[in-house]
Amino acid sequence: MKKFTIVLSILIIPLVMSAQKWERTYGQPNYKEWANDVIEFYDKGYYILGSTEDMEWNFKTGINGDTLYNKFLFHNLYIHRDLSSVIDENGNLYICGTIILDDAWPIVAKYDSCGQKVWCRVFVDDSFDDGVGMDLLLTENGNIIVLVTHDSDDQIDQILLYCLNNNGNLLWTESYASKNDHPEIAHAVAFNLYYYNNSYFIDGYCYWPYPGNPNHVYLKPLFIKIDSLFNEEWILPFGVPDSIVGEAYGTIPLNDTVYFGIGVRRSSATFNQNSLLMFFNEQGEEIGYNQIPNSDFGENVDFNTMWNIVKVNDTSFITKFYIGMNDTVFHGETVIDTSGTIHILKNQGPGNGTADLIKTSDNNYLEVTEVYESKGDKDIWLFKFDENLESVPFDTNTYVYDSLCPYPIQSGTIDITDCFIWTNIEDTPSPEEYYASLKTIPIKAYPNPSTEGQVTFEFQNTEYLSPPLIPPQGGKQPHLVIYNVLGEKVHEERVYQYQGKGVVDVNGWRKGMYVAVVYSEGLPVGNCKFVIE
Repeated sequence: MKKFTIVLSILIIPLVMSAQKWERTYGQPNYKEWANDVIEFYDKGYYILGSTEDMEWNFKTGINGDTLYNKFLFHNLYIHRDLSSVIDENGNLYICGTIILDDAWPIVAKYDSCGQKVWCRVFVDDSFDDGVGMDLLLTENGNIIVLVTHDSDDQIDQILLYCLNNNGNLLWTESYASKNDHPEIAHAVAFNLYYYNNSYFIDGYCYWPYPGNPNHVYLKPLFIKIDSLFNEEWILPFGVPDSIVGEAYGTIPLNDTVYFGIGVRRSSATFNQNSLLMFFNEQGEEIGYNQIPNSDFGENVDFNTMWNIVKVNDTSFITKFYIGMNDTVFHGETVIDTSGTIHILKNQGPGNGTADLIKTSDNNYLEVTEVYESKGDKDIWLFKFDENLESVPFDTNTYVYDSLCPYPIQSGTIDITDCFIWTNIEDTPSPEEYYASLKTIPIKAYPNPSTEGQVTFEFQNTEYLSPPLIPPQGGKQPHLVIYNVLGEKVHEERVYQYQGKGVVDVNGWRKGMYVAVVYSEGLPVGNCKFVIE
């Protein structure tokens, strides 16, 4: 994509501290706090994942950033870090991150609408050296998809998705950008997981050889596309023909066929790096890229990096940036277009960290990051602004927070010492195997043998059956059929979506063996044998 020749003036706005500016700082003096993630709650409040030097520190604020409560996560032996969160329609909160046992391992937890822990899972897989839960999403049926980056000496499988159900049970796992499918790849790392246009996207980086030089690999921005059944469609190590060295930190769709990624292009010098805009289509083909020079951010800038991107409209985007200037790292926001032209730039002063940036329901923007205190300590900083990067006024409306909880939520400590450690991950099916199993209806009969007048049949997976058709279509409707030992049909009845049990009166049936079969779409999908004595 060719960069536009029109150059707009750059608006640089210095950090101004005033009572009217929508910004909040959280933390203790002379202490280090980190920020990892921010999400908007159903009640217009904000939930921030943070850390202190001692433990994980998550907190909830109102719409104007006033602290509602603090939650400190405690483990009696290990260090824990939360990295990403998502909330469901019932106010349940799901969080993933990492916990240090002997090594670092992914951790996933569910908290109810009152902030109490429902369950917690740690995934230890001895086929890897370590692992981190980087990001997570909820599917339409309420499953949790967790993006995990693993490390291992052989680097065969490093980027994985874990699927858990609402009860914390591991349903399936699958690897992506695997050496088994892409022998050239090395040291693949994922940062973010997205759901766009009925597909999943992952960004991060990998090492990949230049054309004609298979013995040497170089750092490349990496994009991965996965279909709705979690099959890998393609991977894109970006910029191989152009010798680009760098990483990808964000992905959004420009339209139904073109995607826009941001990241950084590095040179051989450790801190000589520039923001990179990358464009590719839904087939995983590169369209072009634009690199933003240091001079676009001001004089004496040594490096620049963009992290996170939010779409304002079809031609305008907001990003978070970091720049190096006079041996100090500064942070701020930009409004850019796809050519890489900076239309508005606001330097917020010294600060650093892998910030999070979201668009809020009131059509404003909210970021969380870290700002420096004196002597190298730092605090968590929250800033809310409009599409022109101007601080928004405080909201004067009255809100009722945490209405899905029947009692006021108090600050406190959550003990995660009893997290269940999942170690048999190698026995987990793939998505293909798991979704194939959902087409079956396992059934069990009891009492078996039966000496009573009734037999109860217990069904599994009926939630995945189609709802009743009106008008009925004969044998295509799910139904239970019972045959005697001679193969004669002795009983038949409907099986309904979400039905867990069925009771059949067997009074007067002959003694002997019977076979119960569940049919769906005219095909047998489950069976069991039982005996009447």
